[in-house]
Amino acid sequence: MAVIPVEKLEESGANPYEIVIAAAKRAKMLGELKGEPETNESDEKEEKPAIQALKELAEGKIKCVYLAEKRK
Repeated sequence: MAVIPVEKLEESGANPYEIVIAAAKRAKMLGELKGEPETNESDEKEEKPAIQALKELAEGKIKCVYLAEKRK
C-alpha cells in the first residue's frame, strides 16, 4: 500500500477538493494510456492510476490550474 504524505499535497496551495479533482482527471488519463505498449517503461509492479496521480501531484510533476488562470 502506497503512503502519500498529505503535507506534500497541501504544499501546492490548492484546496483538498481541487487536489481530488486534479488527481481524478490525471488517473483517468493514466488509465486510458495503460493499454498502450509504449507507456510501460519498467518491469516493476504497476501502480494503480489513482496512486500514480497522487504521487505526481505530491512530487510537483502536475499542478492544479484554474481555468481563469489558463486564459491569461
